[in-house]
Amino acid sequence: MTVTANIPIIDLSAKVLEGDIARRLVDAAIEHGFIYIKNTGADISVEKVASAFDMVRSDLTHSFVAAVERLSRELGRPLLLDNTKRQS
Repeated sequence: MTVTANIPIIDLSAKVLEGDIARRLVDAAIEHGFIYIKNTGADISVEKVASAFDMVRSDLTHSFVAAVERLSRELGRPLLLDNTKRQS
């Protein structure tokens, strides 16, 4: 039995915003674990890759914090506690 993998292909030759490429890269990495990048025109620097991940990480962090704050307001209590302030 032959098993084939469906690896996402990110084509950098298209005119796409850097943030969109960053999101595609992270989504592909999360969902599939592998990414095939084609038509780079040159090697992608470590700094550019790090920048792309930083942009997405920042977006995800802001979304998570907003969701926790909203849920906390709805429940009327804090959801994240600092362990140093807990009472036994």
